[in-house]
Amino acid sequence: MTRSNANTSRDRQLNIALHDDELGVLRTRAGTAGMRVVDYARAVLLDKPITVTTAFVPTPTDRLVFEQLKRLGNNLNQIARQLNAQQAVPLPEIEALLREIRVALGGMAGHDR
Repeated sequence: MTRSNANTSRDRQLNIALHDDELGVLRTRAGTAGMRVVDYARAVLLDKPITVTTAFVPTPTDRLVFEQLKRLGNNLNQIARQLNAQQAVPLPEIEALLREIRVALGGMAGHDR
């Protein structure tokens, strides 16, 4: 849920007392809906619609691919530094790195969300 218009400020406050378990339930439901607790509670109290958003949860394969891409990015950064310092970088080294990056990105092609 988005915040209300910037032109309308909320100048009234409602305080309620909850038990730890009730607050836990409220936090869980707000988190499931992808909302802040205050926004979720306001929507429930005012009987407004709550749209549940799903978050991206990476799979173990996604994590491995991300780590590999991070390593390859570091290698690419080192090559870029050498080039910026006008030091010679062997072309086969650059081509091999680009092949690895393409393979890693190709492995992610089936994981679009």
